[in-house]
Amino acid sequence: MKIVSIVTCLLILLLFGCKQPKMIYNTGIKDYTNIFNDALSGSDYVFIKPGSYPLSAPLYLHSNLIIEGEGEVILIKSTPYSQVFTNIRAAKDYSVIRDESITIMNIIIDANNNGNQKDAVHPTANGDLSFKYLNYLTLKNIKIINGDSILFGIHLQSVKNATVKNYSYDGDKTGIQMQGGCENIKIDNFDISSGDDAFAINVCDYPRVQHNTEDSRNITIENGISRKRNNQCGSFLRLMTGSWKEWQKGNKYRIGDITNYNGKQYKKINKGELVSLDCPRQLGGDSLYSDGLVWRYIGQGTNVTSNIYNVYVLNVRLDDGRKIVRTIDADSNNYGEYPGTENTSIVDSIYTEGHQVITRGKIGVWKTIPRGNQVLLNIFLACLILLIIVVSFYFLNNKKFIKK
Repeated sequence: MKIVSIVTCLLILLLFGCKQPKMIYNTGIKDYTNIFNDALSGSDYVFIKPGSYPLSAPLYLHSNLIIEGEGEVILIKSTPYSQVFTNIRAAKDYSVIRDESITIMNIIIDANNNGNQKDAVHPTANGDLSFKYLNYLTLKNIKIINGDSILFGIHLQSVKNATVKNYSYDGDKTGIQMQGGCENIKIDNFDISSGDDAFAINVCDYPRVQHNTEDSRNITIENGISRKRNNQCGSFLRLMTGSWKEWQKGNKYRIGDITNYNGKQYKKINKGELVSLDCPRQLGGDSLYSDGLVWRYIGQGTNVTSNIYNVYVLNVRLDDGRKIVRTIDADSNNYGEYPGTENTSIVDSIYTEGHQVITRGKIGVWKTIPRGNQVLLNIFLACLILLIIVVSFYFLNNKKFIKK
């Protein structure tokens, strides 16, 4: 009798306890933004039927959500705006609470060259897909076409435990940009034609895309191709770090300079080199101080460097001929490391299969490892040599035995 009761309870849970997917159908209307937002707010599983869906504003994603397209699903930016998908907590300046577990599968995004920052979830969110303060992200079978020169394809900030599998990008900006705090990121099977960097791991960067100064680590980029396109610049993979000092009255600060004060971190976001007379102290957003500096609050912390650790580039074909470039945050825009702090930040442990690394700044372990087929060849050769040694040893001993 108890067994029957248990089975009955399980059946009830299966039939009524599990949420059914929310279906989105293509009906030919001009704007599906409200339909998508209604579906996303009311379900943990949204299933999109084949068709083209014009969208006029960003879509905000909650934790524990699955979005899946069936067949050919195309989301089209019908007006200029920022992110197509972003998570709710990405709006925060700083957060110890994170969103959890978002999966997006089988989606084509037609960016329609319609990117801008006017309604970005946060001033530093800068991708057609933008995620921040998120644990466990899965992007599978995602294609972005007609990318503009403003927004990255995918922008990750403080994202941990992410898998991007079967990703295609065709656009004028960076294919995937990773900022500080990204850990355990795996990008597997990609096809990228980018006007700017194919990939960037920039833990110190210009103000519009940097929200913190955390290190990034354990990032694998494998099984893909970077294609040549007209008017292409940048690198295949850019690795940028930075360093800074504690705030002091009388210091000169340029655009992009970071400073620490009272356990908080700030970044100067207005142009020009200015003398700071008033310490930054707000606990969020951007503030103009009496000395003319505009400081952006970028979080809590006392570290004075941002670094990158453990990067793997495996089985990658570079038809564009670009390189892996390790640099510090200093360029023609005067984003830079303070005098006396150059080369204190580090990129440590880069493993590539035969690709050149151009270095500017402190670099730790850097190893060029054999390609996958070369590894198999090396194993075969080692086994062959071992076999020859064993056979030679056998015949030599056998010959000595015969002589005796």
